[in-house]
Amino acid sequence: MAIILIYPGGEQVAKVFFSQSGKVAVTAAFQLVWMYTAELFPTKYRSLAVGEASFCARVGSTSSPYINDILGGYTVWAPAALFGTVSLISAVLSLFLPETRHCTLPESNDFFSKKKDKEADRGGSKETSLEDVSQGVVNLSYNPETGQPGTERL
Repeated sequence: MAIILIYPGGEQVAKVFFSQSGKVAVTAAFQLVWMYTAELFPTKYRSLAVGEASFCARVGSTSSPYINDILGGYTVWAPAALFGTVSLISAVLSLFLPETRHCTLPESNDFFSKKKDKEADRGGSKETSLEDVSQGVVNLSYNPETGQPGTERL
C-alpha cells in the first residue's frame, strides 16, 4: 500500500511484486510438498506415492488453463476464487498430517503387515521370508577382502 501512495506508478510495481512473490511461494510449496510426500510413506510404497502425487500435480497444471478460460468467460473473478479456495482447503487439510521432524523414514507399514497376518490366520497366502528364499543361493558379489567375487553361501 505504501508503494502505491508514495511512488507514482506504484500500482504497477505492486502488481509485479505480489505476482512474483506468489510465484516464489508456489515454487517453495511445491518443493516442500514433494519432500513431505516422500517422508510420509514407507520405503516400499514411496516411489509409487511420489509418482501418483506428481501425476495429480500434472493433471492440475494441465487443466488450470482450461479452467481459467472457461470459468473466466462467465466471471473474471471465478478462476482466482476457485484456485484460492482449493489452495486454502489443501492448507487446512495438511494441518492434520503427522509431524515428520526428527522422525526416521518408515521402512515398513504395520497396517499392511497386520493385514497379511490376518490373511494367513484365515488360511490365506503366507508371506515368504528372506531366509526361505535365499537358502542355497550363492553370493557372487565382489568380496573386498580377497578382491574376487564371493562364493559363500547365504
